Amino acid sequence: LIYEGLREAKEFFDSDLDQPQKFFLAGMALPYVHGIFNNELS
Repeated sequence: LIYEGLREAKEFFDSDLDQPQKFFLAGMALPYVHGIFNNELS
């Protein structure tokens, strides 16, 4: 599951969005990803 997410993230960062958009979307996704990792570990 985590590997699949990492592969999608790599494709996302390889896509042709400009840097500010990438950082904005990554910032939006961070709490969600953090919650997933917390659920996996607990």
